[in-house]
Order: sequence, then C-alpha cells, then structure tokens
Amino acid sequence: MSADYNRRLGVYAICEKDGKLLVVDKRTGPYRGRIDLPGGGIESFETIEEALKREIREETGLNVIESVRLGMSDFLLPFSAEETGYHMAIMYHLLSWEGSVTPVANQFSGQDADGARWVHPDDIKVETASPLVIEAMKWLKTGSLTDHTTVFDHWTIHSKTTQHDTF
Repeated sequence: MSADYNRRLGVYAICEKDGKLLVVDKRTGPYRGRIDLPGGGIESFETIEEALKREIREETGLNVIESVRLGMSDFLLPFSAEETGYHMAIMYHLLSWEGSVTPVANQFSGQDADGARWVHPDDIKVETASPLVIEAMKWLKTGSLTDHTTVFDHWTIHSKTTQHDTF
C-alpha cells in the first residue's frame, strides 16, 4: 500500500431493531457490492450531527430523533487498484427515530446506496460487508470500538453490485 492515502471522513450510524442491523447496499466506491452502514460525508455547511441526520434520511428514509456518539474508527484499505484509502468514521448509535425504512434509495446525483434494509447478524458475512459493518458487529458484541487503525491488506473491490439474496 502507498504512503500517500486518499483520506475520507464520514459519519455513520449503528441502528438496531428486533435483533437486526440497518444496512445500505452500496453501488459505487470501494464498498460497492457490499452492505454498509448508513452515513457518509460531512458537507462544509454542516455540523457532524446535521450530517448524520441528513445522511440517514437520504439513505434510509428515517428521521433521527436521538443518537449518541460512540467514537471514531478508522480503516486502511485499497480504494482502487491505484490508490490506498484511509477511511475515518465517526460512529453513532441511533437510539430513536421516526419513519419507515426505504428499500430503494431516493436517487439523486452522487447517490451511492441502492436502499436500506434490516439484516440479522447471523446473515452478515465478512466477504459481503464493509469495514464499517464489521466494526458495528464488534460494537454490538463487545460494547466498544476498535482502538487502533484496522488494516485490510487483502481487500477485494467487487466489480459489480451483488444481489440482495446473497446475504
């Protein structure tokens, strides 16, 4: 991996209901073809909390009522064959929300998710999950986030989106 990293900072939500985790299906970027946590980049005009609420609404259809910041996780992995990515994720736990999950994303220019859905943890596989989902699963089991950079030396970037029924 290169020492010149493509750095990305975003805010993401761990949201659970009835023993299931809320995920989005990624269609672009290094996580395409995988499930990911809802969330994304922070715009220049937003606070972190505003970005969280906007991203959750855009990708899932839910309106955040209450959340708690858990901390930060970071990952080093290939973003493409040519560049190494350093993904920094501010992680939140959604405590309450209103609305219903949208199975198909509200499409707009730059939308990178195909919609949201609830997934049982037993149905989540490392091969089809983003680092954020892997970290969320750890937090759900232990109550803590990883305290160091997680390096994915053998990360596979899927060439196309996988079907929903592969999970």
